[in-house]
Amino acid sequence: MTSSVAKNWEEVFKHHGAYETKDVGKEFFLRYQNSAYIQSMLNFAKIKKGKILEAGCGSGKFSVTLATLGFEVWALDYSDKVLENVKKLAAAAEVFFGPLKLNLLKGDLTNLSLKRNFFDITFNEGVVEHWLIKKERLNVIKQMMSVTKVDGVVAIFVPNGFHPFHKWWVYSSFKGYLTAPPMTLYSVNKLKKEMQEVGLAALKSDGFDSYYSINKWPYLALFDYPLGFLEKNIKPPKFFRETFGLNIGGFGKKV
Repeated sequence: MTSSVAKNWEEVFKHHGAYETKDVGKEFFLRYQNSAYIQSMLNFAKIKKGKILEAGCGSGKFSVTLATLGFEVWALDYSDKVLENVKKLAAAAEVFFGPLKLNLLKGDLTNLSLKRNFFDITFNEGVVEHWLIKKERLNVIKQMMSVTKVDGVVAIFVPNGFHPFHKWWVYSSFKGYLTAPPMTLYSVNKLKKEMQEVGLAALKSDGFDSYYSINKWPYLALFDYPLGFLEKNIKPPKFFRETFGLNIGGFGKKV
């Protein structure tokens, strides 16, 4: 990452920790195996095996989960502490799933020193939006594309900056918006446009956790069960997902 973005994240880690996930059981990984984030990527890429890079892995929950599904995964981050915590999460997963094909790498998203045209899928979640200057964001997406195979997939998940409740969350001090470094606000159209500008094709978008987002702030425990039931059993229309999704995702193919 650029020094300014890295510095911002180091401040977050200093005060809020570096994504350490404690006391996870098998159900943790099974839940993420079936998550819309992972399944949407795999369905778009139409692969059941292959090489995947998470370019900015954070907690590592997606990287480790993909490895439990049999993929060969590279989890890359600039922070040694983050990678230490991902290693612990992988060790917890191996108790239930056996040895994983998981490679931990320290690297810079603005200049990826990895083999070009190598990965079937390159993705990240909650990363690209922290470059506030468009030219720098496009460079990060280009770096992701450069290490992806021709016909491979680049997937980017970012917070929904145009969620109807976004301004209320910021005003009301919703933790997720205050602890993260500054970010550019993405809409579905803006995300797809920037992915198209770097040369990605066959673009598709979606929204995630649309029901859950309704109860994010203020949080009411009594809504947990009904919203959880809806999230698992009733898939809302695409327009609803992209409007009310807590996060939005863009998917494109390298040509």
